[in-house]
Amino acid sequence: MKLNLLAPFEPSKEDPWDVAKAAHLCRRAGFGAPRNELNTVVEMGPIAAVDRFLQVHSEHDEEYAQLFDTIRQGLVAFQFPPNLQAWWLFRMQREQFPLREKMTLFWHGHFATSFRKVENMRFMHQQNETLRRGALGDFRDLVLEVSRDPAMIVWLDNQQNRKGSPNENYARELMELFTLGEGNYTERDVQEAARAFTGWHQDDFRFVFRRQAHDFGSKSILGHTGNFDGSDVVDIVLQEPQAKRFLASKLLRFFVTPEPSEELIAEAARVMADCNLELKWFLRTLFLSKVFYSPDTLHSKIKSPVEFMVGALRDLDATFPGQELAELMAGMGQELFAPPSVKGWDGDNAWVSSNAWLARGRFAEVLSHAPGEQNYGPHLPLESHVPLDQRDPNHYVDYYVERLVQGRISEQKRRALLRFLFTMDEGEHREAFEREPEFRMHKSRGLIRLILSLPEYHVC
Repeated sequence: MKLNLLAPFEPSKEDPWDVAKAAHLCRRAGFGAPRNELNTVVEMGPIAAVDRFLQVHSEHDEEYAQLFDTIRQGLVAFQFPPNLQAWWLFRMQREQFPLREKMTLFWHGHFATSFRKVENMRFMHQQNETLRRGALGDFRDLVLEVSRDPAMIVWLDNQQNRKGSPNENYARELMELFTLGEGNYTERDVQEAARAFTGWHQDDFRFVFRRQAHDFGSKSILGHTGNFDGSDVVDIVLQEPQAKRFLASKLLRFFVTPEPSEELIAEAARVMADCNLELKWFLRTLFLSKVFYSPDTLHSKIKSPVEFMVGALRDLDATFPGQELAELMAGMGQELFAPPSVKGWDGDNAWVSSNAWLARGRFAEVLSHAPGEQNYGPHLPLESHVPLDQRDPNHYVDYYVERLVQGRISEQKRRALLRFLFTMDEGEHREAFEREPEFRMHKSRGLIRLILSLPEYHVC
């Protein structure tokens, strides 16, 4: 029996399209949003909002290219990773509908490569742009581009893959990690696929096919026999029904739930097959589905360091130095352009080790107490010109709890936050909060820090 879990979500009086659901879409399809953007998403409605997220070009693309040009010399001369990390983080923060960046992050973990082995930040930037171009397109085209990507060729040693001495690294990871999953191919399939990828090398930032290094003999792969090359292998593996299931399952875990049911995976695999591996249309079905907005899906995933930090900046309409942001993020266990292994990051519960949790708290403190000048700190709208009738600490608690977690805390926690606002070393002084601007500013920043440190803020 088909459960039809991916049937469209239909707003109703009992289950409306509201700020909470708009915030959920913005967190999952992006990295959160300031209140004015949330309001825009609410007004657009789910269909128009999702279609806007799915746009494959940005009005800021030329600006990003110009920004990269300003750091290009540093990349070439000093191979300084924080420059490139800051550049990408800027893009994540800048976009109003940043699904393309979120998908680029997904692919970075899926086709995981690290500058620690590649040792060339230009290669890493080039691969990042490749993932971005194909982020929402045809998966077959993306796999083929990645197979020809210089950073991937270096990372998985395909430069050493030659006729008579095949290197199996790329062929193995293509099947195990990129398309089929462990147990869905044989060692013989890997060996034969490696022969097909012989001569797929790189030279001076570009892919080259070296005929003298290629094995033109007949190969047998997953039941197909012929004089195959690497592009044929990509076609063969993606024809397997398991390829649709494997990719659908990974996208469900990234965007919907860390433990999708077998029924949901099977249904998503059928949608992936119907979409013919066109990622944009699969994601459109996902983001408009009733399961995406179900109570079991909302707040079911732990934010990655990128989602937590970039999300905090977007939610608060804040600014923060990119290189320092990248350094703090690495302390939480996620260093961009340097995933820990070919498997990428483990994610979910692995994000909240004791050390990582301390690092998250440190970021909440640094961000909330930053001066808010130039490129550093949150925008505090309540402190611009606070009307007399809004100096009530209840208003501050309600405002930031709604803004950061859409009101999703217990009454007990709300009372504790309220007490914090007017408590001094010598006791409670509500009048100090209402009458003293500096004290109110200090406590407002502390309130932000406390909310950013709540468990409710670390799930999406």
